[in-house]
Amino acid sequence: MKNIKFLFVALATLLVVQSCNRDSSPKIKTNDKNNVTLQFDDTRLAGESLLFGHNYTSSSGQNYQFSKINYIISNVILTKADGTEVKYHWNDPNNGAFIVRNGEGISTVHDFVLKDIPAGDYVKVQFGIGVSPEAYLLGQDQQGEFWDKAKDMRWNWKSGYVFVKIEGEYTTTENTQKQFLTHIGNMGKPNDEYPNVYKTVTLDIKGTAKVRGNISPIVHIVSDFSKYLDGKNKIILNTDNDNKMTPKAPIVQKAIENISEVFFVHHTHNNPN
Repeated sequence: MKNIKFLFVALATLLVVQSCNRDSSPKIKTNDKNNVTLQFDDTRLAGESLLFGHNYTSSSGQNYQFSKINYIISNVILTKADGTEVKYHWNDPNNGAFIVRNGEGISTVHDFVLKDIPAGDYVKVQFGIGVSPEAYLLGQDQQGEFWDKAKDMRWNWKSGYVFVKIEGEYTTTENTQKQFLTHIGNMGKPNDEYPNVYKTVTLDIKGTAKVRGNISPIVHIVSDFSKYLDGKNKIILNTDNDNKMTPKAPIVQKAIENISEVFFVHHTHNNPN
């Protein structure tokens, strides 16, 4: 009986050791590739659900509601644990730029698939809000497909793209409801008069995105657009700033700084295909 117990304990110990030493994900094979999905989740606002047409109160005590939150994502970079960067269709809006559209009756969860990403363990993701000046200056012929897709997210070609479009209503000091809109984008080539408002965002990937031949990760990116007004720049809407588009407007510069901080990676799915 003692021998049987000894053998049972030894076998159990061996199984535990083997389990601990076994890699939970397949080994990285040099030539393997798979897709990575960036899932933008715009369903939350200051700990509440984001509902369009619903009243919220900023930290400054101002009541407001959103009717539209649109933005462009481009120039994605995935960084491996060893520091290697994988740039996805860099400065190529036709293949590497995506448009997020949020509003009443529109899903606030958006999947953007990055195709054929080399196998590896990815720990950071970077993306631009808008279209980079370098991509824009390549000319309209180099991005005609995306330009057509962005009909509601652009001005004329001379002025360029609308990087972020936020619209809604707010309560004035006279206790009346008034519409607001903040359309953020570069006016052609940035210069001293019209500064560059294209911003990049770098996020740590919580849980690591493990790309393998049979694993296509989903990186769940959550936003909190209460920071549009309540970010590092506190914004109070009024008749002087509630209808602005030019990048030289102070509210536009403050708003894009705030918006660049609304995103974080909530979790990552590494389930097999």
